[in-house]
Amino acid sequence: ATEATIEITRVGGSDTIVYPSLEMTADKVTFMWDDALYKARSGRYQGIIRIEGCQPFCVPLHLGCKCNIGSSENGYFTSSECLGCK
Repeated sequence: ATEATIEITRVGGSDTIVYPSLEMTADKVTFMWDDALYKARSGRYQGIIRIEGCQPFCVPLHLGCKCNIGSSENGYFTSSECLGCK
């Protein structure tokens, strides 16, 4: 795979921000945020990482003073695509 994107949607909201990957290696993908995310309302967000040839990979995000990404918790996904993500 050469390209990845992350879609970030506030839980209970409708606006989705999509970011392309900054760089990808065989085992790591790096995304770079911008002001749209830094100025977004704090709270819980759903992140869906899409990499061609792979199932969508779901990460819970909590925006507050820091940007925290949950490691294995996926308890606040509502998207049906995210059901079954581990």
